Amino acid sequence: MIAAQPRQFRPALAPEHDYHPTVIIPLGTDRPLRHRPVVTTTLIGLNVLVAITLLAFSVTNPQLAERIRDAGALDPTAPNPITFISYQFLHAGFWHLFGNMLVLWAFGPNLEDRLRWFGFLAFYLASGVIAGLVHTLLEFNPCIGASGAVAGVTGASIILFPRTSVRCFILFIYVGIFMLPAWWFIGFSIAKDLFLTITDRAGNVATWAHLGGYASGILAMVILRLTGLLSMEDYDLLALIRQRRRRREIEQAVRANDIALRHRAEAALSPEDQAWAARRAMITSSLAAGKALDAGRAWAALARDADALARPDTERRPVALSPRQQLDVANALFAAGEHASAARAYDAYATAYPREGETPRALLMLALISARHLAEPARAASALARVSSRFTDPALDQLATELARECAGAKAPDQP
Repeated sequence: MIAAQPRQFRPALAPEHDYHPTVIIPLGTDRPLRHRPVVTTTLIGLNVLVAITLLAFSVTNPQLAERIRDAGALDPTAPNPITFISYQFLHAGFWHLFGNMLVLWAFGPNLEDRLRWFGFLAFYLASGVIAGLVHTLLEFNPCIGASGAVAGVTGASIILFPRTSVRCFILFIYVGIFMLPAWWFIGFSIAKDLFLTITDRAGNVATWAHLGGYASGILAMVILRLTGLLSMEDYDLLALIRQRRRRREIEQAVRANDIALRHRAEAALSPEDQAWAARRAMITSSLAAGKALDAGRAWAALARDADALARPDTERRPVALSPRQQLDVANALFAAGEHASAARAYDAYATAYPREGETPRALLMLALISARHLAEPARAASALARVSSRFTDPALDQLATELARECAGAKAPDQP
């Protein structure tokens, strides 16, 4: 939290009464990282260093410690551009510092992983500045603390990582470590600050700065995503909204089909063809209802049956849905850990749609699953050989290079 201090730069309550550990303590998230969180750890180190330095001065020279705190605090009545940065590194006590750094450690690495080092540092400091501006416009008490910037980080996280879970130590009826949805944890924090602000129960906590930080993080990520300055991930909030819209369009298209025309088409089919068409329609209906995993399993069964019925002397063609539907079932199978079926689904997509824009990614997923989950390096090498160009995303290009290195000793199935 940020401490909104009285005009004399003293907390309205003693720090040991005003700051205390919450019964829900975030420890991290379940999202894997691709890069080390260098900036996050550096920011935490700087905040701790400043706190230790002021603590030492408060013992040896209390007047100097007080002057440093007064000079670095953000004073709305006499704002100094430097204090919009300096106030972010000052705290009113141990629990104040501990709470802010704990939340930064839980959510900062994910955002740093997406924005990279310079982008994350610029975003973090800018969120703190915007939070300070909001406080300056709506309050008159000086404030200190990093939570305006930390609120920006959590606000950004709810846009970029809505499906991640937060590993929390909970001290309530039950004591232990539990996984909570990130949107629930962040949404609860925003709701709490809104409630304290509306009911005028904030005390000496600068809730307007908190809310300004949340808003800056949310708006910044929405703008970066909509303008394309930040690449899309399959499970960020805007991608999920687009997927929901796509499912609704599929459902409407299914309902809009003329029943009589469908019956006439089915009547022209053999009983076997009608059975296959019914199974494909069931898969499409499951996707439209948002049951991607059920659709994926039904597709895998359909593909197995097609292989069992295929004649040995005929060329086998993959059982493939529409491009988007095929990717949806492949992604769902992979997320569920059903790697053999997922590999088959990605292979069917790449074979049926060799010129689609997502085909290189599908082949990369096929190579990843084959090499690291199915122990089939030859199949992985074959999939990588089918990728026609380098990936524009550096992370994907690096993954392709790593997989090629892992499979360097294996021969693709079509090689002598």
